[in-house]
Amino acid sequence: MAKRLETLRLYGLEIDVFRAPARTDHDRVVVHDLGTAVVVALADGAGGLAHARRAAERAAEAAREIALSPSRMLDLDAALLEEGGETTLVALVGVRSPDGLVTVRGASAGDSRAWAILEDGRFVELTEGQSRKRLGSGHARPHPFACSGACRVIVASDGLLDAIGERTLLGAESLAAWCDLVPRDDATGLLVRPAMPPV
Repeated sequence: MAKRLETLRLYGLEIDVFRAPARTDHDRVVVHDLGTAVVVALADGAGGLAHARRAAERAAEAAREIALSPSRMLDLDAALLEEGGETTLVALVGVRSPDGLVTVRGASAGDSRAWAILEDGRFVELTEGQSRKRLGSGHARPHPFACSGACRVIVASDGLLDAIGERTLLGAESLAAWCDLVPRDDATGLLVRPAMPPV
């Protein structure tokens, strides 16, 4: 399937969405408008398991509540365990702060990952230390995170990381660079940054 790149602008933020879906396409991305902030989420259904696509869809549907209240992830883990599907999830609430940078908070589980790139150039992995147990395993644990002062926030599926590597992923100023580098399907990523003022 063809690679796709889309840019959304909401509340002073630009959200780039990169998709290189596989034929089975178990990845889901959602962007929710909260009125004064934005919920952004990536779910990656476990490819080898039955109901993986449905599990990712259920996680995407629950992303708004989980980003605002990470403990809700436990309810989803139990529900998906009964249904038989597993998925990763990174869900965050993003807002442009008065200093023109990005403030985020949210939660994650599984092997999808997220980073904040700070104004001084440092990388902070928001998902560091998260449980690798996916939602639906019955053993997932929400990993809450928060960060302020970011000039970029990156969320990536394991397919995107495997395709281009962490160093290349974090060095990209825009998702357009990812389009040229991803050699295969089954890769999904998000880039959240302050929107540039109109010229």
